[in-house]
Amino acid sequence: MMIFEKELNDTYDEIGKLKLEYTLESRETALLVHKLRMYWKPDNIKTVLLAESHVFTSNEDRIKTYKAGFQNSNKLTNYPAEYCRFVYCIGYGERSLYDASDQIENNLGTPQYWKLLNEAAENKFKVTRAKSASERIAQKLELLHYLKENGIWLLDSSIIGIYLVGKKPNPEDYRSILDTSLTNYGVPILKSVNPANIIVIGKSVYNTVEQAISKHLPNSKKAWIHQPNARVTNDQRISLHHITI
Repeated sequence: MMIFEKELNDTYDEIGKLKLEYTLESRETALLVHKLRMYWKPDNIKTVLLAESHVFTSNEDRIKTYKAGFQNSNKLTNYPAEYCRFVYCIGYGERSLYDASDQIENNLGTPQYWKLLNEAAENKFKVTRAKSASERIAQKLELLHYLKENGIWLLDSSIIGIYLVGKKPNPEDYRSILDTSLTNYGVPILKSVNPANIIVIGKSVYNTVEQAISKHLPNSKKAWIHQPNARVTNDQRISLHHITI
């Protein structure tokens, strides 16, 4: 069994016991996200970027796979082939990686998160400014390898996708999902990797998780930055440029 797969499954079961008004993703999608996260997990983690969640992915979309040869040509041994709306999935936002019969509707990706990850790498890569799709994909892969080699890892507070067709759980469900995910999945992982820094992406996320991470990881430095798509001025924005990682 993959590392922390039991925690993932147990957490999914616990969320399933909650009386939510929100539609849950399948367990298979949650497991796929976990596999992608673990694929890019650094051996030695210095900084965890703690986000809210990936975007809800249907089973119909999840079963779509890359064009033949993508993983081999990019030396991505054991890299999951299935699709999800998650920045660690290279296919998210990259139509050219799928055959015509496997195109995913509204596969727009999250360029704002690629900008944020690139900021963590001192903007070394052309993940949004590339001249072609092939160059952009190559740059994204180089960025992810760089982050892995330099101990920077993205972890989500929720194991399931929070956003569903522009909707979000009500405040009570939102807190229940994040609390259950963090208690049963996030905290055990964070304690095991013991990062020097935990940077939470989003003030509302920070307000929700701060107490738990402070209790269980008292020695990690903690800070928060604005969501990449937050509607704030450049002067107001707190970004990774102001935080040592």
